[in-house]
Amino acid sequence: MTKRIPSIIIALALLFTLLAASFNPAQAQAPLEDGVITLGQLEGSEILLLGPYDSQTVFFGLPADWSMTGDAQLDMNVTASFNAAAVGNVPAVYGGLLTVRFNRNTVAILPISNLGTFDLHVTIPQALLVSPRSDGRMELRFDLDSGISCQANQHMNVVINTGTRLSFAYENVQPSTDLIAFPRPIFQDTIFPDFATIVIPDQPSAAELQGALTLAAGLGNLTSSQLGLGLTTASQLSEAQQASDHIIFVGKAGSIPQLAQLALSLPADANQDDGLIQMVNSPWNVSKMVLVVSGNSDAGVVKAAQALSTGVLQSGSQPNLAVIEGVREMPVSSPLVSDQTFADLGYARDLLTNRGVSSTGYNFYVPTGSTVSPDAYLELAYGHSALMDYNLSGVVVLLNNQPIGSIKFTAESAAEAVNTARFSLPQSLVLPGNNRIDVRVSLEPLDNCTDPSLEGLFAVIWPESRLFLPFTSVQMNTAGMVDLGNYPSPLSYDSTLGSLAFLLKNNDPGAWQGALQIAKYLGDRSNGPIATLKVFFDGEAASEELANYNLVVIGRPSEMSVMGELNPALPVPFADGSDQVTNDYSQVAYRIPPDVPQGYVQLLTSPWNSERVVFAALGNTADGIAWATSSLAESPLRGQLAGNFAVINRTQVRTADTRLGQPLKETAEQPPVELPVAPGPVDIDLTPPPPNQPAWILPTLGVAVGVVFLILLVVLINNARSRRI
Repeated sequence: MTKRIPSIIIALALLFTLLAASFNPAQAQAPLEDGVITLGQLEGSEILLLGPYDSQTVFFGLPADWSMTGDAQLDMNVTASFNAAAVGNVPAVYGGLLTVRFNRNTVAILPISNLGTFDLHVTIPQALLVSPRSDGRMELRFDLDSGISCQANQHMNVVINTGTRLSFAYENVQPSTDLIAFPRPIFQDTIFPDFATIVIPDQPSAAELQGALTLAAGLGNLTSSQLGLGLTTASQLSEAQQASDHIIFVGKAGSIPQLAQLALSLPADANQDDGLIQMVNSPWNVSKMVLVVSGNSDAGVVKAAQALSTGVLQSGSQPNLAVIEGVREMPVSSPLVSDQTFADLGYARDLLTNRGVSSTGYNFYVPTGSTVSPDAYLELAYGHSALMDYNLSGVVVLLNNQPIGSIKFTAESAAEAVNTARFSLPQSLVLPGNNRIDVRVSLEPLDNCTDPSLEGLFAVIWPESRLFLPFTSVQMNTAGMVDLGNYPSPLSYDSTLGSLAFLLKNNDPGAWQGALQIAKYLGDRSNGPIATLKVFFDGEAASEELANYNLVVIGRPSEMSVMGELNPALPVPFADGSDQVTNDYSQVAYRIPPDVPQGYVQLLTSPWNSERVVFAALGNTADGIAWATSSLAESPLRGQLAGNFAVINRTQVRTADTRLGQPLKETAEQPPVELPVAPGPVDIDLTPPPPNQPAWILPTLGVAVGVVFLILLVVLINNARSRRI
């Protein structure tokens, strides 16, 4: 038996070695060290470069509190494949060159002559760690040149894997407080999520709450809803929030105690109704900011919030302080014809030269209360190279992210320096406020072996391109738009949100939080030059005031006095003094205890003005209200709304249209989402993605384990036989 022991030990050792090897990738799950960013975090996927010539640029931002103290390091994990067979006098193995550029400067030219996966290392000098762009983002560009493929068809491909790392040496510094860069550094647009907590007084006035919601709408627009926002009161602001979040105080100067802890230098000559905006470094976290949106009166707070919603601030005696004397209400422009070229709008010639798809964009403005007539069009002036494959190259034009036409490149259009193509602008795609036209160009060479240094692959969009925009007044027909499926219409029709008002209780922070998220979403969708929404407290607004606005009503029905006028007009009314609706809407009547949370969203023509609408986000508990408001702010639920009545149960939405007599329609429950949006810090996961595991590992491991067990079995059988002998 002792002679068999070494065999058994060897077999067991082999088994444990194989098992250990199969779990080896778990070692890569260790958190990255500080200052390290992976390509997976920047792009979310690997970069594939196709020979003989290809390139790709990665754009990214770095935190505003990083001050570089030395060179950066790029550690690339690369997989290369190419046909290494010799052809004629061409060597059997060649490969190509990979050029790395950082912020438009060449930092390395690397020969690629190996097959398989390997590492490459590039040092980026500290002097190049300054962005050349107006938005402050960095540029990392990879260019592949395997031109030898044109003599020997190598079919070369290079993959820059997600484990590629950028390492930065830095020290933390206090970010700049200059208001000219707003919304930076509160919103920095990096791989690290940005979050700000808005702090209001414990007992805010309607105007102070209006200031908070106005600010949320403006930040939603300025950051495309990418900035996370939470809401709390001064007494509920926690030390954890102070340490982890940007803090925005909104309210009269005397109603927020924490202002005494800040190094503020407010002007002594400010008038009573002036608005005040000041940004300072946080005393609780060196990397965070504190923004104060204040005034000595309610009027001043509203002015400051409206000014901030524009995103364009003019400081005075100090770069971090702005005093707002007044905000003018711009009258709705009368119908007119806007006939402008791209040059009139401030755009120069756009030259697109990258192989594959690239794009450029142009913004134009439609006055509030107006839309374009059916005669509106874009006349695009363009030119292009003749050295391209016309079957694979051309132009697609989009209006507000929707395609409206395309162009096929031809030999005839290549012969002309300037060609024109006309595209109608559909009324249904044009929004009040800012609109965007994107021109996407696909460029593919006629011959893949054309050297890029020839610069023979190009398309040009000329500034003589013309927008013809005959404006007409918008005639709002609420009868045709009372459907939850059309949300956020008609609330977003006024790009300034000046026709929108929130109706809230004066002591309901949960409803205020929901209103904040809705305001943020509507600000993003309306895309206006300023936010001028209104806030009323329940019981404090006369019917004549309510008649002037499209309303969003939030709260518990039994606690709101407005329900006396609103309840009879609801598609599905509530029982008198109750937070539960009647069962008339459902084909199946359920008996639901009063304390089981339910959220309700109802849409109706305003009982105070037939030209206005009311969105009622109501609930029988705090959770129910949170679910109802989330359905008007968060995409997992918002897309399920339909008809004029919806019941929200966590992530389940059931809809009905009482005008058509349709029973409640249930939608499949969605994957769990966190409702409502938590007003707290967001943790970033710096865990690197697991390495790609080749498909052969598991089958090979299985075979190897089987062989080991077979060896053990043979050993045991032989041992048994030897005993019998």
